[in-house]
Amino acid sequence: MTLSSSIIDPETRIGKAIVFLVVLILPMVAISGTLQVYTNVRRSVLFPPRTLTPYRFSYRVTIDMEDPAPYMIYVPTLLREDDEGPLQEILDIEFWEGNGDVSLIETEKGPALKIESVDSVELYFSRRSDEMDVSPIPGPTMSMMVGDNESEPAYHVYFEPEVDYIEAELSLRYTVNYRSSEPIREGGVTIDERLEIGWNIFKGRYYPP
Repeated sequence: MTLSSSIIDPETRIGKAIVFLVVLILPMVAISGTLQVYTNVRRSVLFPPRTLTPYRFSYRVTIDMEDPAPYMIYVPTLLREDDEGPLQEILDIEFWEGNGDVSLIETEKGPALKIESVDSVELYFSRRSDEMDVSPIPGPTMSMMVGDNESEPAYHVYFEPEVDYIEAELSLRYTVNYRSSEPIREGGVTIDERLEIGWNIFKGRYYPP
């Protein structure tokens, strides 16, 4: 018997050792491969790869009413980046609190988002773009801006309740996030003011990215 045939022959001591090792190792390799596949699948399901969002903006309007009463309010709306008018998609804005009707209208001060309700409401809208070449101007890209002072913008707001006297406050947030750079930059406009009946002019605290 040659050396090679004695190694392969399962009846020899060497052959038995090889068979034992094969029987022992092959299941371990199979189990290890199965565990690796499970781990990869579990990781991809629970921790999917993060996608870069270079640019996202959000727009939130909150109206706090001391007592319920029917009212309507015109607030600055978002404008398209190509200056072709208001962003129509904003009509998909969600009511996070309360309910009412929203519409885009044209006023003597410019386009506005008209909100009609009878109580406190909170509305929210956001949009994102994965295109790296998007470079919007944050903050002042809203309608009904007073003048053209982009560093200290002010905006028209119209408030009309169905009662002569009412306590109400407006909170408006327009935030832009630039996520294509490190650190992440953020800019926007913040308005927190008490509402008076009729036309109001509110200064927005503008913070550039």
